[in-house]
Amino acid sequence: SEVTGKVTVKTRSGDDYIDFTGSVFGEGLTLETGSGHAGILIDDSEIEDGLWLKTGSRADSILLRSTTIGGNLRGYTKGGDDFFMFEDVEIAGLTKLKMYGGNDTVVAEGTNDFGGSVYVAGMAGRYDAVQASDDTTFGGNVSVPKFDVFSVSDAVIDDRLNNDEYGLDTIAEAIMEAFDELVGEETDEIELSIETDQNDNTIQSRGTVTTREETFRLTGVTEAGATVAVDSDGDGQFDDGTTTASASGEYTLDVELEEGAQTLTVRATSTSGETAEEEVNVHLAVGTVVRFTTAVGPLDFELLDDDAPETVENFLAYLDRYEDSVIHRSVTEATAGITIIQGGGFVLDGTELVPIETDAPIDNEFDADNSNVEGTLSMALPAGQPNGGTSQWFINVTDNTELDAALHTVFGRVIGTGMEIIDQISSFPVFNMNPVYDEDNGALSTLPLNNYTPLTQPITGTLQVQQGSTTVTGTGTSFTTELEVGSTILIGTLQATVTAITNNTQLTIATPATTNLTDSAARTNAKPTASQLVLFPSVEEIL
Repeated sequence: SEVTGKVTVKTRSGDDYIDFTGSVFGEGLTLETGSGHAGILIDDSEIEDGLWLKTGSRADSILLRSTTIGGNLRGYTKGGDDFFMFEDVEIAGLTKLKMYGGNDTVVAEGTNDFGGSVYVAGMAGRYDAVQASDDTTFGGNVSVPKFDVFSVSDAVIDDRLNNDEYGLDTIAEAIMEAFDELVGEETDEIELSIETDQNDNTIQSRGTVTTREETFRLTGVTEAGATVAVDSDGDGQFDDGTTTASASGEYTLDVELEEGAQTLTVRATSTSGETAEEEVNVHLAVGTVVRFTTAVGPLDFELLDDDAPETVENFLAYLDRYEDSVIHRSVTEATAGITIIQGGGFVLDGTELVPIETDAPIDNEFDADNSNVEGTLSMALPAGQPNGGTSQWFINVTDNTELDAALHTVFGRVIGTGMEIIDQISSFPVFNMNPVYDEDNGALSTLPLNNYTPLTQPITGTLQVQQGSTTVTGTGTSFTTELEVGSTILIGTLQATVTAITNNTQLTIATPATTNLTDSAARTNAKPTASQLVLFPSVEEIL
């Protein structure tokens, strides 16, 4: 099959099996299974956007084989001994798996290409195992926290694929044989559309409708006289509102929303029994909603006005100053023990990154009920100064609950599919740009940049250095104006860090030369362009 739009499959209780073979998905694929054992096989397929997987609390098996994913892969498994296998798979973006409970297994067999960072966590299991083949390549950071075993036997793999009772390939073959006997019978479908434009105080937030209306109105068109009902609490029962379509097929249905995110599933049932279902994701916001404008789309947050009023007021006071601000810090669990992206410290002024003018620090409002978990917006603090917060903030890319001990105040949460943008930013490579911008405080040592090529800025003149020496001399050079201590330079094939600058024609590098270099051209890092920085042209209140 080839589907131009997005595909979402959600199952409830019982043992479920999902098999996509030779399929193309134009706008991503979401698979969520409920309780019971789940088997998921995606074979010889292409997912042009991202893949989202979530399974329930029993032992589940997932196999991606000969498949390409154009965006990010994010997955969560709950209890049970879960099994996740990649075989000849290509993933362009970030790969992030969290496997909770049980003795879980992750295997990469054959030739796999993970284009972005890989974060695979074994959570609360005793003997979680992970293994990657020699022909598996990684384009970014790799982190596999809380895995205890780093090899998987062929017998375990064969059992999860070929066991007569629960093997993925075994079940696939049996189900396709049975399915072939059933597909000849067709059923009529009825029309069903959902519109939300009759609600005031409502905006679109990346796949989610964000609103302040507790009583939310749905309108649309279906078959004349059809019964239209809604499930708003996800219990599978369409008992949260009902109406009957008019003679022209139009319907109006009011739904009472709960605070935060929810999915409204609408079902239309015709007088002859045919049904159709559609859904819309809705977020009821009680706090201020702000939008971070980015080059890859809007990123919306609901602020926690009631839980952190002074922190929210402080953040809103900086909105004008956040125009053309940047993400100036990006760290991962592998490099810093936490995975965050941080902003609110610098704005782009021409070609320079200039510190934001700050107001007086605010009192800390840390609330243990609002932990530093994935997708939250939190206050950055100077080390050991819980009451030192000013303009800087960070976004938790993963759960970073250890930051609670330092009293970092959470004051916002991402809305809709904003994590896709956050994950993308987090996957960008980072560079030490302190010497480029002459920053003495080290704030730009992990600056994330997109499509940036290092060491492209020519250094005036030519350089000489003898084998075994760390002293570099120049002819026609201007070291004091073109370089800084800490600058990275490339002399011929020698890449080194500048540790001291004596004058315009002499400097010292950290790495001794391995060969004589005479009259060599040299380069250093150029200042990134606006398009290479993670730039926010605006951060504004929208609801």
